[in-house]
Amino acid sequence: MESPECKQRPSLKFQVFNSPFYILWIIVLIVLFSESAVMIVLSFLKSFLSPNPFLHFILLFVFLFPALYFFIYQLLKFYQSQREETQNLNGKDSELLKRLQEQKMKEIEVLVNSVAHEVKNPLAIILQGIEYIKDKLKTEDGNVGLILKYMTDAIDRADNVIMGLLEFAHFSKFDMVPSDLNSLMEKALSFMQIEFDRHRIRVMRDLEGGLPPVQMDKKKMERVFINILLNAIQAMPDGGTLGVKTRLKDSGEAKRAVLIQIEDTGIGIPKESLDRIFGLFFTTKRESGSSGLGLAISSQTMRTHGGTIAIENRVGSPGVRVTLTLPV
Repeated sequence: MESPECKQRPSLKFQVFNSPFYILWIIVLIVLFSESAVMIVLSFLKSFLSPNPFLHFILLFVFLFPALYFFIYQLLKFYQSQREETQNLNGKDSELLKRLQEQKMKEIEVLVNSVAHEVKNPLAIILQGIEYIKDKLKTEDGNVGLILKYMTDAIDRADNVIMGLLEFAHFSKFDMVPSDLNSLMEKALSFMQIEFDRHRIRVMRDLEGGLPPVQMDKKKMERVFINILLNAIQAMPDGGTLGVKTRLKDSGEAKRAVLIQIEDTGIGIPKESLDRIFGLFFTTKRESGSSGLGLAISSQTMRTHGGTIAIENRVGSPGVRVTLTLPV
């Protein structure tokens, strides 16, 4: 039997779709993904604009991509707000409210999965169309090839966003097992070794031996390490030094934690950006194809493990220090 509190709270579907804003974008997506609508748009362009099919394709892409990206962005912002609301609940009704929030997030996950998978199919078709045009279109205009490359890069970025969206939506599914933190860090460093060599980055290890096992999802925690290492590599395009340190932080038996510090000698983070670096889609490396989801996912992963993540510019020397803590 439903409690009075449950009956008073609006359903998730109402919360997501109760404004004309969301309804408008859903209509836009449905229209754009409809095969008949695509044919109508192409017919219109063919009749009134130009006989050049390449122009038709570009215009269709220009209409599709902003609508798609903006809808996913709004959906992820809503998802994150629900997660943060769950973590901040307290008081006598906190358990009931948490159960309600968890149910809402499960429904959001279903919605995210549906949107992500439906979006990936049209992106794949568009990419195939670009490749077909590259093979068939004979032109001496160098701008055509450049435009096709821009379109391909844009689709790749969109695909990265979708993959990040799926990872973000599934972060609540964790397989927690006792794990050796140092071994996991070594695995992540080995995975990135080719990139370290290519960018002339020297890695300095200072891993404390005898650390107690840490309860963690090894795949998700390895992804956190790799995200941070990738950011460090991108911050040192001309080479530098990467320092990795692990320590047991013992503040009494009930407060023991493992500390991980990763430092680079790169360009640092602008002061005005430090407060926003864990936000969805925030990135200072948009031109390199960054989706801006890596640190948002990493932050959620650390919180779900009961840990913390902090990022700051190093004092007195260039670069960034990332500090992670995990309870043991």
